[in-house]
Amino acid sequence: MAVLKLLADANGRPPPQFELESPVLRVEADQAERVVETVQRTYVNPTMEPSEHRNARVVGLSNGGEARWALDALSDSNPPMVTFSTSCVGLQPADRPSETTPAIVRRDDRPDRVADLAQTLLPASCNEPFTVTVAGAFRLSLWDWTARLDTADGTQTLETGIRPRSDGTGNEATETYLFVADGTLTLTLQDAPSAFYVHAPHVTADRISLRSAAGTLEGNPLRPGGQDVTLYNAEARLLGQGVGQPLHVTLPPGSTDLNPATTAPSSPIPAPAWTWPVLALAAILAALLVRQRPLIHDAHNTRRGRDTGSILPQTRRERRGRGYWVLAKLAHHAKRHRIALHYARRAHTLFPILPETRLMLATALSHRRRDAEALNHYLAAAGTLDNHRKKAQANLGAAISNAHLGQLGAALDRFALVAQLAPDLARKRLGHPTLLRLNDQPRFAAIRRSLEDQATPASRPPSEPDVA
Repeated sequence: MAVLKLLADANGRPPPQFELESPVLRVEADQAERVVETVQRTYVNPTMEPSEHRNARVVGLSNGGEARWALDALSDSNPPMVTFSTSCVGLQPADRPSETTPAIVRRDDRPDRVADLAQTLLPASCNEPFTVTVAGAFRLSLWDWTARLDTADGTQTLETGIRPRSDGTGNEATETYLFVADGTLTLTLQDAPSAFYVHAPHVTADRISLRSAAGTLEGNPLRPGGQDVTLYNAEARLLGQGVGQPLHVTLPPGSTDLNPATTAPSSPIPAPAWTWPVLALAAILAALLVRQRPLIHDAHNTRRGRDTGSILPQTRRERRGRGYWVLAKLAHHAKRHRIALHYARRAHTLFPILPETRLMLATALSHRRRDAEALNHYLAAAGTLDNHRKKAQANLGAAISNAHLGQLGAALDRFALVAQLAPDLARKRLGHPTLLRLNDQPRFAAIRRSLEDQATPASRPPSEPDVA
């Protein structure tokens, strides 16, 4: 059994976006024509016909507010495979025997979902972003989320939550269910979700710490009474053996059991006397190097006479932010988009008034197909950048994000502005796969002819490629 629930984030963080691909997808929506406001928030008169789709792709973004996102397995005997990647992870047995997910839009023939957690685990990250991948058969319910459904028949928007009726006679409530067969869902989270219970997850992490472990490791028995074990660059498959019971851990070289107790072993693990001072010194030096790295790259970038942004940093914090911007650009051009997004977020946090950091953040989000977030940052960057070429890059990114979201009219307006600001950039992007969706628009054809009739654009230095 797998259970993954996300509730509205009260801390003001950007809402998460998920991507789902499934060869067979069934969409059911429980819709209430009349809303009855009670403590339990019960809705009546559900209506809506289900639909089935082939080779479907869904991109969803929460609307905030009372958003709720819940995933559970369709079958206890065939749970989906859950994989998550992070630099640090904590694991413990499930803290309750079952998890109930009540429907918001009530239907007599759709009872509350109760998941058996007897053999599931409760993983949590160390306050760092981590990516969750769910593959197999599962059910996903959405409330106060907006999802874009792409199929061979076209694109449609799945709106959920409470919305005004089209005839203006009041509100209607919609809770949507996606039934996935042999599909794959990917979700990147900044913090631990509201509830996350998984059956036999596959964990890939830079470090996995086992507290008071017993059994064997690489064929050797661990100390009686439990031993702390830390695994670096590790892969593990884990299985709960009941609430309050040890976990069974399967590793590539062997296996062990993890006792859920949080107390350290009575005696320390034997180690040479010089080990801990050397490790402590190495950790301090590594931390200093990590902290100095953006400053080093910023200084190197400045000495080489490369783009240093439109605003000069006044503090060490802002210089670090500009250094992270340089690192994000390097990662982007190396096609390491996940790392580029991490650096871009750090750059924008440390130096938010530098418009180029927002442009880089939008570009990194776009390459991770988080189009709604990327569009907001592209528009904000376009409004603050003075350099015509960078402004054109921001508008080009906004046009691509608009097209991904099915907003072809807005995409056409943005691309027309790119053609005015930087015709050579617009000409170079005419064959972009996403912008080809605009080919049926007469105005786009006119812009294309105008660009093709213009003179060959002037060359630009190879050291400053476009980031959009």
